[in-house]
Amino acid sequence: MYTDEEFADRLRGRMRAATAGVEAGPALAGAVRRRHARQTLALRAAIALPLAAVVATAGALATTGGDHAPPAAGAGSGAPQGGALRDVAFVTAQTGAALARADDYVRVVTWKAGAGETWRSSVDGGTHRERKDVSGAAGPMRSMLARGTLATGAYLLVVDYQHRAWWDTATPPTGRSADAGVVRQLMWPNPYEDPRHILVLLDAKRLRLVGPEAVGGHETLHLSATDGSTDLWVDGATYLPVRQTGALTVDYEWLPRTPENLARFELAAPDGFTHRDTPIA
Repeated sequence: MYTDEEFADRLRGRMRAATAGVEAGPALAGAVRRRHARQTLALRAAIALPLAAVVATAGALATTGGDHAPPAAGAGSGAPQGGALRDVAFVTAQTGAALARADDYVRVVTWKAGAGETWRSSVDGGTHRERKDVSGAAGPMRSMLARGTLATGAYLLVVDYQHRAWWDTATPPTGRSADAGVVRQLMWPNPYEDPRHILVLLDAKRLRLVGPEAVGGHETLHLSATDGSTDLWVDGATYLPVRQTGALTVDYEWLPRTPENLARFELAAPDGFTHRDTPIA
C-alpha cells in the first residue's frame, strides 16, 4: 500500500513516460487561445447580467429613498403603493390637492423677523378667524385677532403688551365675493404665511425633486426651485407643506380642529390694560 506522497510520485513518472516525445501541433496553441477567449466572454456575460439587475434595483431604491416605501396620502389620494416611484409631477399634484383642503385644519405658521422677533400666525379657515402673536427676547409683544371677512364685515382686536394697551376696530361689509377671505390685510400680512401661495410655485412647474429628508420630526420630500430662489419640504404622508425657505424661513403646522386647538382664537386684554381709540403704530 502506497502512501499518498508515494502514489503521487509514481503517477507523475507514468505521465512523463506516456507523453515523452509528444509535441503539440502548430494549430493547437491558437485553438486553445480561441477556446479560452470564448470561455472568458461567456463568464463575463454571466457576471454582467446579474450585476446589471443589481444596479437597476439599487437605482430604483435610491430614487424612492432606500427602504422607505412611499406612504399613502389618505383615501382617494392616488398615492403610489408599495415601492412605486414618486416624481416631481406626482408630488406637486398631491401637494396642490392637499392645499385645497387647507381649511380642514388649524394652520399655524411661524417665522423669524428682524430684531429677534418671532411671528406666529394661527388660522381657522372654517370659521374665518386668524390670530397673530409677536414675541421677542423679553416675552410677548403684541397679539392680534381678526374675525369675519371683508365681504360680511370684520372685527379686529389688538393687545399691545409692551404698552399695556388694547384697541379694536370693525369694518363694514363690502358684499363683494372677492373679499371672502380672512381679513389678513388688517394684520401686517406676510405673503408666506398663507401656504396657498405655494400653488403659484407649483403651477409654474419650476421645481425639482431633491429627495426624502427629515425636517422637524417629519419624514418629508424636499422640492427645490430650479432657479435656486426657494426650497419647499412637504410631509411624505399628507403632502402638506412643512417648511419653505427663501426670503424667510417659514414653518407650517397642520392641527386638527379640536376644542383645544380652537381655543387659541380667544383673545382678551388683561386686567389693567388701557383701551385706546387710536392704534399704536
